[in-house]
Amino acid sequence: MYTWDKASSLDLKGWVRNLPDGRVEIVAEGEGEKIALFLDLIRRGPSSAQVTDLQVDWPALQGEDQFTVR
Repeated sequence: MYTWDKASSLDLKGWVRNLPDGRVEIVAEGEGEKIALFLDLIRRGPSSAQVTDLQVDWPALQGEDQFTVR
């Protein structure tokens, strides 16, 4: 819920899902400054998690209308 909470508080659109190998996949769309802040928050992660790597890709917008957990 950490990712959803942060994305929702920044009014971002997209989704998050846990992958079987323990990684987390996120698609987020929004204003550039909000995306930058979101990336900073995700790099830190919640206190119960250990973020060891972050890969960022900039694909074409998907036109998401809300932020969901898949």
